[in-house]
Amino acid sequence: MIYRWMAKIAIYPQCKGPIIKFESYHPNISCDVSINNLKGQMKSKFLFWITGIDGRFRDLVLLVKEWARAHDINNSKTGTLNSYSLSLLVVFHLQVIINHYFCINLGNSSDQGIFLTA
Repeated sequence: MIYRWMAKIAIYPQCKGPIIKFESYHPNISCDVSINNLKGQMKSKFLFWITGIDGRFRDLVLLVKEWARAHDINNSKTGTLNSYSLSLLVVFHLQVIINHYFCINLGNSSDQGIFLTA
């Protein structure tokens, strides 16, 4: 049964865990469903857990994935980063940004600036 919002369904049984790919009539909307893939389930649960901890995570991942797609670096088949790798980069960013610093130049060229923690 194909719903009216689905444009194409592809089945990839040769993968480690069989994958069904749904593509929509709307541009850039697709969904992969994996079956019997414990690693995939663990990765999905991890990302879901991170989303619950920090509300910015989901929006940042979508932004980074869109940026990567625009620069043609979001395709692991061509040797670039996959979506999970980009998500992990966002996790790292959120881990290190907590202690970020701002430099304020007071106008005196001899001063190096004042560093404030946010």
